[in-house]
Amino acid sequence: MNNAKIRQTIAAIRRVQATDKGRQWRRLGLTVLIFPIVVMGIAFWLPPVWQTTFVALQFKVFLALAACHAACLAFPRVRNILQSWKVRLQAVDHALNQAQQLYRSVVVLGICMLLLSWLGGAAVLSILVWPFIAFCLFVAFFDAFRWYRGMSEHALGKAILGLGFAVSSTVAYAIARQEIADIAQVTPTNLTHTTLLMAIMTIPVLLAFAGGAVYIACMLTSIIVLPVLVLARDTPAGLKEWLFAGTIRGTPVPHPLITKCFQFFFYGTLGLLVMQIGRGALPRYESQLQKLLPAAIYHLDMYHGLECKLAADEKLAPLGDAKFLIGKMHADGHAEILPPIKCDELPMR
Repeated sequence: MNNAKIRQTIAAIRRVQATDKGRQWRRLGLTVLIFPIVVMGIAFWLPPVWQTTFVALQFKVFLALAACHAACLAFPRVRNILQSWKVRLQAVDHALNQAQQLYRSVVVLGICMLLLSWLGGAAVLSILVWPFIAFCLFVAFFDAFRWYRGMSEHALGKAILGLGFAVSSTVAYAIARQEIADIAQVTPTNLTHTTLLMAIMTIPVLLAFAGGAVYIACMLTSIIVLPVLVLARDTPAGLKEWLFAGTIRGTPVPHPLITKCFQFFFYGTLGLLVMQIGRGALPRYESQLQKLLPAAIYHLDMYHGLECKLAADEKLAPLGDAKFLIGKMHADGHAEILPPIKCDELPMR
């Protein structure tokens, strides 16, 4: 009797599975019929240059996903294996902290971008790489804010942050003064507003230097730290406590070795990218600043003074010792900074 009920239950389950599988096959077939119409309709509104690439990529991705779905329907054992892997991955994912989940997203998006570029070619890669870089920068800024918040809670961290801000502001101010001195041929002591503006404009230069420093630091640190983590991967917290005598305490995270490897590779790659972009763009950026500097000095730090007899399109800035810096605005909007001169040495108007 019990065997009969068991056989009936198994037969009912198989009928339900067969019905569900038939419904899924019909849904897949309907999707295969509707998808080309939707893609063609969307491609109709795209620029002609993008239509071929868009349609080809959509069909390749759709056919790959449809083949995977059909394989799962045709081979239930494969579907069960994939579902078990999915459950395991979800369990591992739930154990990660917020920063590690962002690292996971970077890896997944990077793999998807490479697969899509492999299917669509270089044109697709050139489009997808910029959103991917933007997401990587978001992850980097999130980590930077997290580390800044952690360091600002301790006296030593506050000292390091203060020293870093002091060094960066000093370097920016020195670069700004040097750029202004090359244009005005004088020490920019009285050109306060232009100096401050130029110090802000030198932030891209500091970012390029910082990218190089991060790249070198990640490369050297990976050479020193990774072998130690590999050899002592079972007791990394105990090793840190022994080395620093308990002065540095951190929150234990799951999978520390993989996390450190990813951080060294991720931030080293970002630092190298920022450094390379800076090396290519900084010469042009510096030339543009040198073109803007005369106009900035003329408008921000000069005035129509009565100390010297000036023309209507000229301004002056006092330098001390009865010398003045004269700026002249031409009709085409180009500003010119004349060499320092005394008022009695000016030509007769």
